[in-house]
Amino acid sequence: MLGLDTDQVPVGNFTGTGMHGGHIWIRSSVKPTNLPAQVCVEEADPQEILPYIENYAKLFGVSVETILAKPFYRLSPNAKNPYKRLYTVN
Repeated sequence: MLGLDTDQVPVGNFTGTGMHGGHIWIRSSVKPTNLPAQVCVEEADPQEILPYIENYAKLFGVSVETILAKPFYRLSPNAKNPYKRLYTVN
């Protein structure tokens, strides 16, 4: 979620509910809140997804610098979640 047209968190309550694997990247000046217990959030290095950012910028005519102007947060499944391996191998 890039939230290019807002200074608010570009997601609502319960983002990532049911998350069992992978990551969700959120670009926001504000750390996401109201996340379910099975989701962890941490500030992330956008360099990890830079090829995707560059591709998006090229396709949609947005500068990479504009996208990188705000911090990114990465949502991940909580390793303490008892249902961690219920549906996917992590």
